Amino acid sequence: MVTTMVPAPEAHAGGPLPFATEITQILNYGQLIASTTQQAQQVMMQVQQLQTEIQNAATLPNQVFASVNQDINALANVVQQGQAIAYSMSNLDSDFQNRFPGYGSTTSTNYAQLYKNWAQTSFDTTRSAMVAVGWHAKDLQSGSAMVQQLQQQANSSTGVLQAVQVLGEIASQQVVEMQKLRALMLADMTSKETYQQQQLQSGASAQDLTTNWFQPVTVDNSDQSVY
Repeated sequence: MVTTMVPAPEAHAGGPLPFATEITQILNYGQLIASTTQQAQQVMMQVQQLQTEIQNAATLPNQVFASVNQDINALANVVQQGQAIAYSMSNLDSDFQNRFPGYGSTTSTNYAQLYKNWAQTSFDTTRSAMVAVGWHAKDLQSGSAMVQQLQQQANSSTGVLQAVQVLGEIASQQVVEMQKLRALMLADMTSKETYQQQQLQSGASAQDLTTNWFQPVTVDNSDQSVY
């Protein structure tokens, strides 16, 4: 009987298998790719945050603010027509007292001229109030145009700062319109008070003339002498 000896395969005691190194490298590459992808995403997020900050810091190209002092001064000048008493007069109180001094200031010689002055003052003050109303009517067009500009800016604002600036412009415009409304109310109040004072002064002066200047003549009928 013949025995054939088959050589046994060589053992790799303690050494890695040939394909184990390749698997490890593939896993390392995968981790590297994942890490690189994560870093890229973080960079993209930082870029987006930076773009957002830049956008939020952007200001409006053209801000809209009403000319407060110019409008208020124009309205203050409008109500000073002729002999009108205007709320914008620097010496309003003293001028009002001089024109309507009250009871006891009229004589038979100056009543006609004083009455004419009172009537003219009342007429001019009322006319000034109406001129102020007309000024407000014309100003409505410019106010509407400004509101449209504010609406366009509000719709096109791209950042927080621009939105805040638009809100500031709207608040400023509201203050301006309130001041104009107050000026119109003052003109109306001045007109009404002037007319009322003109009526009171006319009545007081008429009573003053009747009481102190046009005394009834007393006829003495006791004299029976014959001439």
